Amino acid sequence: MTGTIYLLRHGQADSAAAGRGQWQRGMEEQYDRLTCVGRRQARLVAAELQRRLKGGAVLVSGPLRRQRDTLAPLAESLELDPILIEGWCEFNSDSVVMPYLDEHPEERDRLAEVYRQAEGGGDWELLIEGHRLLGIVLDRALSRWVDAPEFQEFRSEVLNAFATVVELARERDVVVATSGGPISVIVSSLFGSHFRHLIGRTYTASLTVLRVLSREAGASADGWVGGARQLEVAPFDGGGRGVDGLTPVRLVSYNEHSHLFDGAERLLHLR
Repeated sequence: MTGTIYLLRHGQADSAAAGRGQWQRGMEEQYDRLTCVGRRQARLVAAELQRRLKGGAVLVSGPLRRQRDTLAPLAESLELDPILIEGWCEFNSDSVVMPYLDEHPEERDRLAEVYRQAEGGGDWELLIEGHRLLGIVLDRALSRWVDAPEFQEFRSEVLNAFATVVELARERDVVVATSGGPISVIVSSLFGSHFRHLIGRTYTASLTVLRVLSREAGASADGWVGGARQLEVAPFDGGGRGVDGLTPVRLVSYNEHSHLFDGAERLLHLR
C-alpha cells in the first residue's frame, strides 16, 4: 500500500508586521503569525482536505507557529495530534534577508515606510506595493543565499524530513504543514530545476500533492518509473545517493488553490 503526501503551505502570515521597521528584533518573530486572511485560508484548506482524506491520515507540521496554526483546524476536525518534525521549518529569514537589508539601508527604509503608511491609512494599494517591494528584497537576498553552504544544509534537512514522510506515506496519506522554502526544495529536486525558479511562487494555503509508489515499481534508465520521478531520499551516503536506493515519487499537482476561491474575500496570495 502507498499513500498520498499533501504539502500544505501555511496560510498568509503577517508580512506587514515584518516590514514595519523593528529591524533590531528581526523579521521572523513578527512574521510568524497568521493574519485574518491566513486563518480563513486555514479553515478552507481544512475543509478541502477533510473531503479528500477518506481513509484517515497522519498529520505532520514544521515547528513554526504559522505552520502549526494552519494545520490546527484540520487537526481539530480529525481529532488528531500532529507530529512535529523540525526539518519542515522554513529557512530563517533573519539570517538570509537581514544581512542584505543591512547592506542596503535605502531598501530597508523604503520598505518600512510603505508598510507604515499602508497600515496607518488602510490603503490596499500601498499594502500591495509593500508586498511587491518585499518580494524584490527576498529575491535578491535568496539569490546570494542559494550559493552559500547554508543553503545546502537547509536542503539536506528538508530532504531528510521528506524521507521520514515518505516512509509514513507507505501506509496512509500524510498532510505536512510547511512553508514555501521546503516545498520548493522538494519540487525542484524532483524535476532537476533550480530552487530560485520556484521560491516565492507558491500560494499561501496551497496544496502540492505527491504520490509515493511502491518499491517494487521498475525504474527506467533515466530515473523515471510509471510517470514518476525517483527522488533521492535520506539516508544519504557520501555521494549524495540514498543508501536504500531511489524512491519513486510522482508529482500529482503543484500549487493547487481552487479551494481558496470563496467569493467573499480576496484569499489568493503569494505573501
